[in-house]
Amino acid sequence: MIVTATLAISAFGAVETPVLFSENFIAMEQHSDYPTDGWTTYGNGAVPASSMSDYFGSTGDGPVYLLLRHADKCYAMSCTNFDPATAADQWLITPPIEITDDAMELTFTGAVYCNAGNWGLGRNPIKVLVSTDGPEHDAFSEVPVYEGTVNGTSASDVSTKIINCPLNGFAGKTVHLAFVSTGEDLGMTGFTDIQIGNYAVTFDNKTPQVADAGQEVTIDLNVGMKTPVACAGFTAVLTAGDETQTRSYTKAFGGNGTSLLYQRVTFDPIEMSSSSTLNYTITVTPNYEGAPASVLTGAVGLPTVSYVSNVVIEELTATGCQACPSGAASMEYYHDIYPVEEGKGRVIPIAIHGNINYADPMNEGVEGYVASTIDRNGTSSYPQAIFNRSSRGLMPDRRQEVASQMERRSYNQVNITSVDAPDAASPWGKDLTVHFDVRNAYDAESRQLTAAAVMVEDNVRGNTSGYVQTNGFYNRDASYVSSAYGEFLVPYMTKYLAGGEFGVQYISFDKMVYQHVARCIEPSYAGEPLSESWTGDQPKACELTFAVPETVIDLANTSVIILVMDENGDIVASDVREFAEYGGSGVDEVTLSGVSARRDGMAVVVTAPEDAEVRVVSMTGITLGTAKGCARIETNVSSPVVVLVSSAEGSWSAKI
Repeated sequence: MIVTATLAISAFGAVETPVLFSENFIAMEQHSDYPTDGWTTYGNGAVPASSMSDYFGSTGDGPVYLLLRHADKCYAMSCTNFDPATAADQWLITPPIEITDDAMELTFTGAVYCNAGNWGLGRNPIKVLVSTDGPEHDAFSEVPVYEGTVNGTSASDVSTKIINCPLNGFAGKTVHLAFVSTGEDLGMTGFTDIQIGNYAVTFDNKTPQVADAGQEVTIDLNVGMKTPVACAGFTAVLTAGDETQTRSYTKAFGGNGTSLLYQRVTFDPIEMSSSSTLNYTITVTPNYEGAPASVLTGAVGLPTVSYVSNVVIEELTATGCQACPSGAASMEYYHDIYPVEEGKGRVIPIAIHGNINYADPMNEGVEGYVASTIDRNGTSSYPQAIFNRSSRGLMPDRRQEVASQMERRSYNQVNITSVDAPDAASPWGKDLTVHFDVRNAYDAESRQLTAAAVMVEDNVRGNTSGYVQTNGFYNRDASYVSSAYGEFLVPYMTKYLAGGEFGVQYISFDKMVYQHVARCIEPSYAGEPLSESWTGDQPKACELTFAVPETVIDLANTSVIILVMDENGDIVASDVREFAEYGGSGVDEVTLSGVSARRDGMAVVVTAPEDAEVRVVSMTGITLGTAKGCARIETNVSSPVVVLVSSAEGSWSAKI
């Protein structure tokens, strides 16, 4: 029986499942561009064709597999495009693995670049071989594989499929596994999340994350399972406090010739107490002799507070997209309709420029951001938008979605406290550090949040013909916009319509101005893991450091955005700081008419009449502190602030 285990994060909890061997290449990629640590490769020796030579060399003796990031995954990817055209035969071979049980299950994620259609036609370019006599090429024999459904469409640049196969009859033997790419002209194919265990299991936890005291909660999940031997179902046991519930299922999950099958598991409702978070454990054991259990732990939070909801709109756009002026106009509308006001949510727009077979210089440096957004969105048509990554496949003008998300209770908050920025005169390639506090509204022992930083630039004008904006509205009028989008967008579209300032089919690169242009997302689309343990409504200090992208034209026109994502990848909190707030005001002290204010670190020292009402606010209008007369006000921010003084003698304000 296997005694080793791995810990992985599932939606709303952690999963401990028996695993003999696993590899996702993430740690390996941090110190190498190709598989190391005992992994070996064989290739067909053919010369990579066209753009593939940029990755795999131009002579045929370059690397067979490269470690490449996409979204939150790291794949070992190989080439299938060669000159002259020939089929790939690219082998990726594991280190030696000692098999302990006679019936084991291999599961991995196969990936194909831009070729979901091949899988859709039943053309599987991936096979698996096993050897008990070492890693030599001729020692391997092929074993059958069973495929799940394709995750992604032909519109997505990387499509994946869960693949599994039984490894029966190898108990007590040392084996090598070979993962082989065999396709032709598919771009890149590869593998990740390789895992060998007693069985394959996945948990899709549909249980609510939060609930109020007295509310009944149903623990609800979908269990996917594949066992290497015939198995008449599984037993699931829920433990929550002093309560235990058991469920038994008889669906057949095992044997050859099957991929993962799914069983919905629900338990009787449990009432939330008025004093604590509901922690629960679900133990799932397949119904065959000697099967070890897999354990999912989760929690339903009892929130003590809720926070203001912002809405991050990640818009897919491009200069060559003729309908994309409507997306730019929508962002201007949101800017006006949701001004920065204390205690209210705001819209944070990010325009991510794609490069759909034509030049768009703003795509440089955000190619991966585009690809990940397309994957998340499920469509590559432009303009498209994701709202907090939870509502997808929508046009940017979907104001009803923005209003709906603004009204939701938010249980996470992020506040950018300060930004350490390089000299604006020469910032390129130099580090910029964002300091921020993150809060969770309830106690949680295992809640995995991640954070990513995005830099956007405003007032971007083109300097080459590649920036020419195609405008499909140049021969349209206001009635068309009103009918197609709604009357609300007409004032923002007027300049793109017939007779407007930009009422031409191709807007010159030196006239069109672009806002909210994404320059980078760091460290990745999925973000960097934060703490898993949270005390309700208590801030945790975090920071992210990244180099100012070479694509930034003027640092003074930039903003930094922090995105916080939950276990499902949805954005649950966000904040933004414009350059005016982190670039420094250039003024340490201001005095006028007997009133003065000066900075002392993160504090503001004010000299004012005794009856004066003093308020210090951030550049986004958030009150940082109040006092009367002469006072020292702690702001907890190093960025510029505005000091407002009001007395019987008049009003006074200054930015310092």
